[in-house]
This record gives sequence, C-alpha cells and structure tokens, in this order.
Amino acid sequence: MLLWFGTGLLFWPPLGLFYRLMGKLAWQQSKHKNQVLSLEVKEDGLTVGTELAQSRLQWKALISYRESAHLFLAYYTARTFYTIPKRAFPSEAAIQQFRQLLKKQIDQA
Repeated sequence: MLLWFGTGLLFWPPLGLFYRLMGKLAWQQSKHKNQVLSLEVKEDGLTVGTELAQSRLQWKALISYRESAHLFLAYYTARTFYTIPKRAFPSEAAIQQFRQLLKKQIDQA
C-alpha cells in the first residue's frame, strides 16, 4: 500500500519490516555475534567486553537498576541499560553480593 501525503512524501508501511531485516543482516555479518561477553564487577564500576572491544562504566554513570527472576538491568539512561543474566554468576551468594553492590553504589549516586 502506498500513500501520498500533502508534502509529496511517500509512505510505505512495509518499511518497518525492511529495517528489521537490515538489522538482522547487519547482526549476521557482525564480527561480534559469536564473541563471549564478559562482565567484570569492581568497587569503582563495571567493565563489559569481548576479545574485540570493551566498555567501562563507572558506578556514578548508572541511574537505576531493575531485577527480574533471571536478569539484572543496569540503566545508564532512562531507556538504555546493560543486561546482566543471573546465570552468569557462579552461585546464589554471588547474585546476592552483586545485588547489594548495586543497591549501595546506585543509591549513593
């Protein structure tokens, strides 16, 4: 279905599908797709990375966090966050320790 607007712009509803397919293709061609992602937790912040790239985030950069049954979400803006799966932790005690560190560091910020 093609629609013309008063400004002469062409609107094509399947455009959203096109963008999703282009995103999927870009991911399939990415060198990062099969890389192991690591998370290093320290008193001064988080380091997330692969063999190819790393990102360091100080605790004061985090604005909030959320927790579900399987994940921690560490927000650094209102809509962007790091996803930290609980299965990555070696034990329930390590999950509890990380939870306490999140509470301490984010509440202080």
